[in-house]
Amino acid sequence: MNRSLARRERRGAVLVLIALIISFMSVAGALLMTGAMRAAHDLSEVERARCEGEFLARAALDAGQTALETALFSGTEVPTTGEYEIADHVAPYTIEELHAPEIEQAPEGYQRFFSVYGIESAVEVDGARVVHRRIVRAHQIPLFQYAVFYEGDLRIHPGPKMVLSGPVHTNGDLWVRSSDGLVFDTNYVHSAGDIHNWCISTSVHQIEYRKWVPDPWDPSYPEEYEGAERESDFTSAGVPTGTGGFDSEFDGFDANGDGDWDDVGDYAPWELRALELWGPATGVTEEGHTVMDRSHGARPINHNGALQLEPFVETDGGDYDYDSGLDDYVAVPAGTGTYTKGALHGSADLVVTFDGTNWSVADSVGTDLTAAVSPALSKVDTFNGYADGGAGNDEPTLVIDVEALGKTGHFPENGLVYLRAPGIGPDTDVISFRLTNGSELAGAISFASEAPVYIRGDYNTVDKKPAAVMADQVCVLSNAWDDSKDASSLPNATETTYNVSVYSGETAYDAVNGVEQNGGYHNVLRYHENWSGITCHTLGSTVIPLTSKYYPTRFAGGGHFYNPPNRDFAFDPDLISDPDNLPPFTPMGVEVVVVAAN
Repeated sequence: MNRSLARRERRGAVLVLIALIISFMSVAGALLMTGAMRAAHDLSEVERARCEGEFLARAALDAGQTALETALFSGTEVPTTGEYEIADHVAPYTIEELHAPEIEQAPEGYQRFFSVYGIESAVEVDGARVVHRRIVRAHQIPLFQYAVFYEGDLRIHPGPKMVLSGPVHTNGDLWVRSSDGLVFDTNYVHSAGDIHNWCISTSVHQIEYRKWVPDPWDPSYPEEYEGAERESDFTSAGVPTGTGGFDSEFDGFDANGDGDWDDVGDYAPWELRALELWGPATGVTEEGHTVMDRSHGARPINHNGALQLEPFVETDGGDYDYDSGLDDYVAVPAGTGTYTKGALHGSADLVVTFDGTNWSVADSVGTDLTAAVSPALSKVDTFNGYADGGAGNDEPTLVIDVEALGKTGHFPENGLVYLRAPGIGPDTDVISFRLTNGSELAGAISFASEAPVYIRGDYNTVDKKPAAVMADQVCVLSNAWDDSKDASSLPNATETTYNVSVYSGETAYDAVNGVEQNGGYHNVLRYHENWSGITCHTLGSTVIPLTSKYYPTRFAGGGHFYNPPNRDFAFDPDLISDPDNLPPFTPMGVEVVVVAAN
C-alpha cells in the first residue's frame, strides 16, 4: 500500500510539474507571440512611413521639375526652394543650378540654350527619413528659329507655287498638298505625329523635299530634291495605296513577295524609305535626315502657348482680382489676389491700354505716360470682312505710329510693348491694334497683345532689326491701304514687305464639304485686300502655338474678304545664326531631360 501510494504521489507530482511547464510555456509562447506581433507591427509602421516618404519625395521632385519648367517658360528666375503639399503632408524641395545656360547646336540642327540643375527632396515621416535627388538637363529652344512652328495639325496647300526655307516643325500632324508646286528647301521637316501626302484633295505635283545637308544656307553643299509619290504615281506603277501616296500610312510594297524590299518594283515602308529618300545629299559624309515623323523619333516641343499673350493668368496669391462689373482686373494688396500679370504683360517696358474708345500708356512701374506717347497714337475703324459671320463689321482700332513712338523718348528700353484691350469681345465686338509707319525701327522691338494686330505697309525694311509681333491674330495691310474698304468693296493691294517674326493663333479647322475653313499655314497672316498678281514678301518666322481666342473663326476668299497674293515667304537665317538676332522676349520651347536620379 505504502509503495503504491508513493508511486501515486510521484505520478501526481510529475503531472503537476508537467502542468506547470505547460502553463509556463503557454505564457511564454503568448509573450513571444505578442512580442513577435508587436515587432511585426513596428516593422510594418516603419515600412509604411518609408513608403509614404518615398512617394512624397518623388512627388516633390516632380513639383520641383515643373517649377523649373514654368520659370524657363516665363523667363522668370528659377526658384531655389519650394514645397509639394498633399493632405496633411508637406514635402520640401531645393533647386540648384549646376551649369549656367550655354548655347549649343542641337542634333536636330537648331541652336538651343542648355543648362543643368540638381533637384533634391528630403522628407521625414514618423521617423523614417527619405532623400531623393535628380539631375536634369534643361533645353530652351527659341521658337523663332523655326520658319514654321505649329502646335496643332499643320496644313500647307497653297495655290501658287511655294518654296519654304528654314526648319518646319509641328507637334501635330503635317498635311501637305501641291497645286502649282510645294518645295521644302530645308534640312528639317519634323512632325511629332504623322505626315499626310494630301490635304483636302490630292496633289497636282509631287511635294519636293531637299536631301539633308548640315547647313542648307551654305552654297557649297549640293541642292538635291526628291519628290514624294502621289497616289496617281503609285497607281501608274501598279502599287496599291490609299489617298495619301507616299506618307506615314504607306506600309510598303513587295512586288515579288519574297519578304524584302530590295528588288525592282519594291517600295520600302515609309519608316525606312523616308530616311533613305531624304537622307544625306551626294558627297555629304555627316549623317542626318530631313523628313521625320513620330515613327522616326520626332518629338513634341513643349511651350507656353496662349499664356504668353494673356494679360493676366490665374494664380494663388496674386496681386489682382477680376472685377465683373468693370470687366477688368484690379490691383489688390500683394499676395491676396487670384491673378498675376501674364509673362509678356508683366515684362513689358511699355503698356498701351485701349478699350475701344479711350487709351492710356504706362511704363513697367505704372508711371502714366499717356500725354507723352499720345502723339504716336490715333483711333480709326477697320472694316473686318470676316466679322459678324462673314457679313463684315467695323472694329475700333488703335493705330501706333512706330516711327513717331521712337521720337517720343519712350521707345521701350527692353524692346517689349504690350497692347492691352480690356473689354475685348468675340466677333462683332473685337478691339484691335494697328502698327503703321514702321519701315525703319528705332531699335529691336516686339509688340505683344491679347488682341488682333494689323501691320500696315512696309515694316522693318530699312536697316533690319530684330522684330516680332505676338498677338491673338496677325493681319497684314499693304502700302495701298487707306481705310476705304467696306462691305461692298475689295481694295487693291500693292507690293509690300514685312521683315518680322510672328507668334499668333490660327482659327479652328473644320472641313465643310471638303473645303478648308481655316486656310492653312499660308493664310495664317490674314489678308483684307485684292492681292491678285501682287507679291507679298515676308522674312522672319511663323509660330502658331494656339487657337485664336477673339478672331472670327470663319475663313473665306473673294467677295469682301481677300484675293491671295504671290507669296514670297522666307525664313530669316539671321535668326538661327546668332541669338542676338532674335527679337526681344522670343518665346521659348522647353525640354527638361532627366540625366541621373536616385
